[in-house]
Amino acid sequence: MALANPELVKEVAAAGNTVGSHTWSHKNIRAISFEKAKQEIEAAVSTDSKANGTPIAPFFRFPYLNATKQTEAYLKSRNIGSIWIDVDSKDYRTRSPKVVEQNILSQLAKQKKGIILMHDIHAWTAAQLPDLLKELHDRGYKVVHFVPKSQLETIASYDAAAEKALAAKAAAKAANPMIARSIVWPMSAAPGTATASAAAALPRRKSAYRYKRVATKPTLVDGVVEDSRPVKIPTSRYKKGAKPKDEDVTSPWSIFN
Repeated sequence: MALANPELVKEVAAAGNTVGSHTWSHKNIRAISFEKAKQEIEAAVSTDSKANGTPIAPFFRFPYLNATKQTEAYLKSRNIGSIWIDVDSKDYRTRSPKVVEQNILSQLAKQKKGIILMHDIHAWTAAQLPDLLKELHDRGYKVVHFVPKSQLETIASYDAAAEKALAAKAAAKAANPMIARSIVWPMSAAPGTATASAAAALPRRKSAYRYKRVATKPTLVDGVVEDSRPVKIPTSRYKKGAKPKDEDVTSPWSIFN
């Protein structure tokens, strides 16, 4: 997202929000090798920081909330805090703002407090946010702003690669404003890694996930039937604790190949 919308990263930070990271390409960390996991983490940290103009907060959330002891230890060694959740909005299972809000409030009623997981890529999540914040205030909840105690330190080799990628993306966008906003945008290799730089040269990826269509019943909310069209739900094909093979997953970023 930072590579596709660097201006948005700055805007979010300038508005007073804390910006953390979430890997380069949303890989399931349990489904890739430790070395690739480190690359996913550092690629995101450097690109997010370069897009922001200053280092982002040392906060990280694992995609799908899937971690390994090795990666958790690595983050600790880098003084990066792992952010977990207490309430899942499940906004990936519905297109209804009202249903998303009810998912959150019903879980909070049991938990009494906690970190809420939402995804800003969903329009229905953004649509319900003002109502949710008002409802939280009315129910006596307080929204807490996480602020880091120390600044995140980036790695020079990843910083250099991130700068090249952002510059190349900006040049391509200037030449063609309709250029694809894709996370698979290629970038030059960091020192000590392979030098393949063309997206066409990347091996064909084998998806770490399969998808199934889930048909949901219409939900009656306040006398109105909310939109509940079938949505695609990611389902991991890796069992918990299963050791992944390196060849199962390849990275979309040429710095990793």
